Amino acid sequence: MSRTGSSLIMWGEPETMRNKVKEMTREELYDLVWSEPMIKAAKHFALSDVGLKKICLKNNVPIPGRGYWRKLETGKKVKKTPLPTKIND
Repeated sequence: MSRTGSSLIMWGEPETMRNKVKEMTREELYDLVWSEPMIKAAKHFALSDVGLKKICLKNNVPIPGRGYWRKLETGKKVKKTPLPTKIND
């Protein structure tokens, strides 16, 4: 679930997971997925990398492409996709 005003992103099931609903802005999610590989970032929220990717796509948050982290690790030039200003409807 998301709302565009403050770009708040929520996931989880409030009724069954009482204290496990996660909230963050699109900007925070963007910073997270561009700071470490998806599989590591997803573990912060007990999600799979595929689950985190779906949340990113739903909220129009770009994610690093295949090979991004390896290229970065080996000193090759990489391109970081900027965060779009709007969420796709």
